[in-house]
Amino acid sequence: MLIDKDLRLDISDCFWLLYASKYIITVVFLCKYVPDYYLEKYQTSTYMVSGQIGDIVGGTTGPIIAIIAAYLTFLAFWMQYKANRQQREDISLERFENNLYEMLHLHRENLFDLSCGHSSGRNAVLAFCYKLKILYYLIDSIIELWPDTDKKLFLFYCDKYNYSQSEAKNIIASNLLFYGANFSYSYDDKSDERRLYDKLSRVIENFESDRTKISDKGCYDEHTFSLLSENISQFINEELTLGEVDKMVLPDSLLCGYNEKLGVYYRHLYQIAKFVALKEGISEQTRYQYMRLLRSQLSDYEQVLLYYNSLTKIGEAWDECLIANDLKYKCKLWVKIRSCIYRPIQDWHKYELLAVKAHREAGKNKCKSLIKHLLQSMREEWKNPSFVLKIGPEENWKCQMGLIARFRLIKNIPVSFNMFGYIPETKYLYEIIAYKNHNERFFEAKEPIIFGASKK
Repeated sequence: MLIDKDLRLDISDCFWLLYASKYIITVVFLCKYVPDYYLEKYQTSTYMVSGQIGDIVGGTTGPIIAIIAAYLTFLAFWMQYKANRQQREDISLERFENNLYEMLHLHRENLFDLSCGHSSGRNAVLAFCYKLKILYYLIDSIIELWPDTDKKLFLFYCDKYNYSQSEAKNIIASNLLFYGANFSYSYDDKSDERRLYDKLSRVIENFESDRTKISDKGCYDEHTFSLLSENISQFINEELTLGEVDKMVLPDSLLCGYNEKLGVYYRHLYQIAKFVALKEGISEQTRYQYMRLLRSQLSDYEQVLLYYNSLTKIGEAWDECLIANDLKYKCKLWVKIRSCIYRPIQDWHKYELLAVKAHREAGKNKCKSLIKHLLQSMREEWKNPSFVLKIGPEENWKCQMGLIARFRLIKNIPVSFNMFGYIPETKYLYEIIAYKNHNERFFEAKEPIIFGASKK
């Protein structure tokens, strides 16, 4: 980016140098040859007796020189104006970068403040990922073995918020990881959501008291997770505990909650991404380069936890479309109408894939599902039109995405970690296809299985 700017400045300098040379040559020509022309015309060789000739020369060349001087003065003021504007832009960019680096520094401090048992920093993030995985599979087993009366609470929860079952289980597990058993207090006393979370919390607490023990030597890792299935089976079937060795050794309670730690971490991380996305006067490619700095500070498991955090209500801002004001047109009525018509047409293939997927997974009618997605898209476009950008199609397709997909903040999800529940290939199906169509990879090492996508 800097090389391109220097090249433009060099070309501009050459342009002005040529213009200056042209006018200097013109002035020299007028001063040297015009007087000689008049002296030769009036056949006199002495300036002492040619006062009238001098008046003629002065009257002829004076206005020309005055015009040239005025024009050169204007050029000097114009170049000074451009230099001042460039200086202001450079100062603004320098302040932006200083603020960004300071925010990245605070992000590292927030990371090292995280702790889970005796693990801290990035090791604590790894422990959070495995604890979330344990909670998910524990919730999945409990719901699958619930009687129909209790399972209806879960199905109602899915229908009310339009979640798939795997997505709903991920959201419940993430909420319990963040807030613990107290998350149910965010709902009314008599609401079905409150009853659902209370029932799940009671079963998890009973499992914890019967099949786990708290110890400083405990940790959340692959070995702890491997003990989960056996302990769940024994607990559900009400088998006797074979011995203390068989119990899961945990560093803390399953429902202790980490919002006071993770809340600060993810709020600040979101503010960094928002700060870059809303910076005016820079290209999308430059924004991406700054976001690469942020992504380079995120370990692979931080990106895993970021993805699962984005599924919940507290993390849904990660999937919002944030555009800098200098890229937006004023939102007029005709812009809304055009956006409501053309955006569903552009995303028709996306909604077709989602409708087919819903039909295969839940047996939903493909036509009804397609119409539902189209109407929902039109409502969203009426509230916040997306076809109001001053940028070309080469960048427009990325700017329509949320922050995670737009800047590929989960690009480095590790292949060794088995994603569970509602996986990114399902949530970011359309975005993955869009990147593939532009010959880019959504993930770095992981090869996504794209449902229903045709091979190129």
